[in-house]
Amino acid sequence: MKKFLLICIALIFVACDKNYKYVESLEENLTQEEKEDNFTEKNDTLAFLKAYRKFLVSKKSKEDLKKHNVSNKTVKGFKLFNSNGQEISTISFVTREKTMREIEKEVMSKPSTLDKIKSDLEKERLANIDSSKVKELAPLFVEKNDEFEGHSWVEPKTKPKYRNQNAFYLYFMKTKEGYPTNLRFVGQYAADDWLFIQSIKFNIDGYIWDYTPNEIKRDNNTMIWEWFDDNVGSLNAGLVEAIAYAEKPIKVRFIGRQYYKEKTISKKEIKSFLETIQYYKSLGGKY
Repeated sequence: MKKFLLICIALIFVACDKNYKYVESLEENLTQEEKEDNFTEKNDTLAFLKAYRKFLVSKKSKEDLKKHNVSNKTVKGFKLFNSNGQEISTISFVTREKTMREIEKEVMSKPSTLDKIKSDLEKERLANIDSSKVKELAPLFVEKNDEFEGHSWVEPKTKPKYRNQNAFYLYFMKTKEGYPTNLRFVGQYAADDWLFIQSIKFNIDGYIWDYTPNEIKRDNNTMIWEWFDDNVGSLNAGLVEAIAYAEKPIKVRFIGRQYYKEKTISKKEIKSFLETIQYYKSLGGKY
């Protein structure tokens, strides 16, 4: 009897599901983020295979969205942790490579779910469209079509024609399906001498905002110009909206390798920021 009870207890223990944590690494416009999910499974091997399938499904979905300019997110990898917090992503078992290949073949051969995703996004976008606001703001913008890529760029008419002018402005992209996406934040600095800008400070109604652009580009002719053209996301959306709702002209300090220079964002430019954000959102855009 005692032996029978021990066997039963052992079977119950084996049958019990264990807790696991799946951590997915994503990247969007050089910004890193992680997404976590908890699940249960019988053992480490089955947990790994489940996590690997989740990773491939997510990766395929993001690649489909990126291909159609719906999202810029990329799935970079995943980690799997057991209930003790130990990473088991590199767990070894006899059929690991073979089973991984089979799962990959199965997942990648499935038809894209993009049509359903696009349909859901379109419904959401249409629900957020403010037709009266679109009609009011549309005359303030020009739409430039890219005949090769199929999308278009929507720019304020007040935007400078060339890079060799001091300016700050926003613009955005419309996909060939009509989705507003990829809101961009641009700053241009022009002068007689190089500054080699490293970072920028904004004095917005007495509050100081520090900003380091993702990339500074440079060119020159009879004068020099330096500029950045960054995607608007979680790291800079607060600054962009602070500019748009500023009550006074904004003092800007461009900080170079050795020196700094100061410029001003005019009320006209501030107004353009607000109009671009309103137009982008009235079309159903999000950032």
